[in-house]
Amino acid sequence: MTENKKGIEYLNNKIGSLKNMGEKASNIFKGESNDSLAMNKLYNESTEYFSNIIKDKLSNKDKIYKLADFGSFRGELLGNILDKLPDYKFSTTAVDINEDALKENLSAQEKIVATLDKIPLEDKSMDIIICRYALQWNNIEEQQKILKEIARITKGFAIIQYAGPDNNNPDKWREKIDDLLTGKEISKLRRAGYYFSSRNEIEGWMKENKINFERLMERKVKNVSDVFIKKYNLNDNESLKTKEILGDKNYIIQTTWLIIG
Repeated sequence: MTENKKGIEYLNNKIGSLKNMGEKASNIFKGESNDSLAMNKLYNESTEYFSNIIKDKLSNKDKIYKLADFGSFRGELLGNILDKLPDYKFSTTAVDINEDALKENLSAQEKIVATLDKIPLEDKSMDIIICRYALQWNNIEEQQKILKEIARITKGFAIIQYAGPDNNNPDKWREKIDDLLTGKEISKLRRAGYYFSSRNEIEGWMKENKINFERLMERKVKNVSDVFIKKYNLNDNESLKTKEILGDKNYIIQTTWLIIG
């Protein structure tokens, strides 16, 4: 197989994997009320958290700020943030590889179908970029390119929220997640082209590329199995199997960074 065909096959697999977000994904991304503490911490709190950061950094309510959502999907988070900041003016752009989801994105004025490692936006063209849980659904090389793209495009600041393994011995955690996402036990959960980097890996890449960043928050979120169970609407047997596979690694480390343009 030629390199070009391999690249096309990889991209097609990636697109297919990213479309496998789970039948309840959009509800979860919106942060609908949930009795799961893990769901609340990972999704429900994002709107308030992101909105407060943006509000604290904006001073001119008469200016139209350019706001981009990388990995926007149907614009669930973007729409929530706009609702929280009615006193500010935004020109909104959504970027996602999932064209079908973008068509349903009512929060963005401009929609761009693209992979996040190669975004057709000019240097320093966005005042604000938000990017929630997009890095891990790309391989190592792509993640480094995505970080560089965010830094290149950001004129003001970018908020990156991420969830991944322990910083100490991340391989043990990744082994459990790999067992889950192969889809051998639960076919609904099959994903491809992902890599859960540790916080140290991501910060190392940003330092190597002289990206100006600040870590805002980091915490351990227990019972990450709840996310898979809710997103994919797993039945009782599938839910139990998910918890069994993750075992003592049934948690995730949530980290938020600010990249300064």
